[in-house]
Amino acid sequence: MGNRDERYRGDKPRRPRTDDPRPRNSRGNDSYGSKDSRTRSSRTDSSYNGSSRARRVYPGEEEGGQPYRDDPNRKNTRERREMAKKKKRRKRIILVVVEVVLLLIVAAVAFGFFYVKNLWDKVDKPTDFKKEEIQTNENIPDSVKQAKEKFTTILLFGVDSRSNTNLTSAGANADTDIIACINNETKEVKLVSVLRDSFFETTEGKHGKLTDIYSQHGVKEAIQTVNRNLDLTIDQYVTVNWKAVADTINMMDGLDLELSSAEVKALNQYIGEVIDVTGLDSEKVDVNDGYESDQVKEDGNLMYHLDGVQALTFARIRSVGHHDLTRAERQQDVISAMMAKAKTLSVGQLQDIVETIVPGISTNLTLSDILGLVLDVNDYTMGEKTRIPFDNMYRDQEDKGPAYVYYYHLTDNVTKLHEFLYGTTDYQPTKTVQEISDYIDEYRQSHK
Repeated sequence: MGNRDERYRGDKPRRPRTDDPRPRNSRGNDSYGSKDSRTRSSRTDSSYNGSSRARRVYPGEEEGGQPYRDDPNRKNTRERREMAKKKKRRKRIILVVVEVVLLLIVAAVAFGFFYVKNLWDKVDKPTDFKKEEIQTNENIPDSVKQAKEKFTTILLFGVDSRSNTNLTSAGANADTDIIACINNETKEVKLVSVLRDSFFETTEGKHGKLTDIYSQHGVKEAIQTVNRNLDLTIDQYVTVNWKAVADTINMMDGLDLELSSAEVKALNQYIGEVIDVTGLDSEKVDVNDGYESDQVKEDGNLMYHLDGVQALTFARIRSVGHHDLTRAERQQDVISAMMAKAKTLSVGQLQDIVETIVPGISTNLTLSDILGLVLDVNDYTMGEKTRIPFDNMYRDQEDKGPAYVYYYHLTDNVTKLHEFLYGTTDYQPTKTVQEISDYIDEYRQSHK
């Protein structure tokens, strides 16, 4: 076969070049570049075991370092690779869990949305006007416009409608007229009762009681009349009928309210009318059922546990005290007690109440408006309560016809109202309010 160090090309042996400057080994072969030389050079390591296959020499071993398999750096590298794999697996698991949770949230929101949407479809909503069509006075000051961003102001009407289909059109008397002002930041709720017999001017320049304006012209004109006479920019309302209020209180298992003996007597006198209107069962209150409590404010009064019809009748009493002024205070007491009781109920109980009373509600609030209010319901706190006209700023008197409540200097009442609702000091009413105020003063003087 010839010299094994020779390389053949065909039949001719190839001889090494004698003039090649590269060093040669003992066999006359190149020690540079050949496969054999590279392999043999690795056998200089003392760990070589004489096998025909040479082990690769790794960095650090020439200086007597540890074999690679025992190299701590190698172990660290392996551990890092294992940790990286575990992190990837954990990330995959976390991503899967997050995806599942998101799907559950989406499903819950979707279910909740369709549930609320189903209830929302049962609410009576106006079709003859939109929010942007509600009229307000010209040249409303900037303070009122700024307040609209900071506060949510809603008009609450309680009507004596005998059915759920006649809540906002002509024919229903608004016995309860309340301005509810919610501070969007603090969630404090303030209530201002507007006396139902307030002598107001309509957008058409006519004059009459607020309750009659609602009855004769409907809810839109009632809102516009309040805005016109009080320099407000309210464009949202909620109207409820008697039965919705009584049903709600019944489903709350009644309310504890403070009554005098005279109020108990008046309640028993008028409860029959409320039973007829609501169609709900109830009975007269036994004056001996009252009990003492720290909540009692006046000497001689007692606390009574009232059902829905009884509490509603109590809120409508005007023969005890100062007519409509004292009645407004009773209505606010009932609302405050309902809000306090609502916070003690479970979600299921609140859900049942909503499903029951929805048919007796009318509003122009949108579904998003409702959801925004509901999400913050646990954060609401009851703030101050008052009524307009304010003390010593009105005159009430009997005309040959109906009894009116005249605002003594309407402008002064409006200035104080804006301070109470929005914290605006030294509010200057618009020209419209000034003209109405002058007319009321002249009309009152001529009808003494």
